[in-house]
Amino acid sequence: MIISPIAMLNLNEPSLQEAGVNSTILTLGNTTTTACIHYFFSSYVTKLYLHPPLPISKKLTSTSINPYTKITMETHSLFAKPRFTTLQLKDLIPTIGKRALTWKVKKDYLKNCIIAGINLPKQRRFWLDIESAKTDFEMAKKMIEIVKKDNRLTSLF
Repeated sequence: MIISPIAMLNLNEPSLQEAGVNSTILTLGNTTTTACIHYFFSSYVTKLYLHPPLPISKKLTSTSINPYTKITMETHSLFAKPRFTTLQLKDLIPTIGKRALTWKVKKDYLKNCIIAGINLPKQRRFWLDIESAKTDFEMAKKMIEIVKKDNRLTSLF
C-alpha cells in the first residue's frame, strides 16, 4: 500500500484507469492499513511508571511490588497523543497465547468502574516489551510474575 498515495495523485494515468483502479479502492486500502497498524501497536507500552508505596519513606524495590502496587502505563493513540492508564496490578489479567499482548484489563474492574461512575480506561490491552526494559528489567519481570500469580490464586477461589 506504499504506492497508494502516489497513485492517488495520478488517477488520470492511463495504466491505472485500464487496471480499474479508482479512488475508492485506494482509500479503502489506506484506511484498512492504518487501522491494522493502530490496532496492533496502540497497546504498546512506551513508558511504565510505578507509584511509590505508602508510606513514602519506604524505598521502591522489586520485593515491594505486590498486587496492590499502582502503575501508570503510557500508550499512544492513532495520532500519537499519549494515553495514560493508571491501575493496580490486581486489575490486570495476563493474556495467554498472544505474543503481542502482555495484559488486559479485567472485566470485573470495568464493571466496577461503570457501577461507581468512573470513566473507563481508553486503553484496555497492553503490550509490555520486557526486552526493551533495560534499566528496570527486574521490576518489569516482577510485575509480570505478580499479575500471573495473582490471577492463578483468584482462579482457585
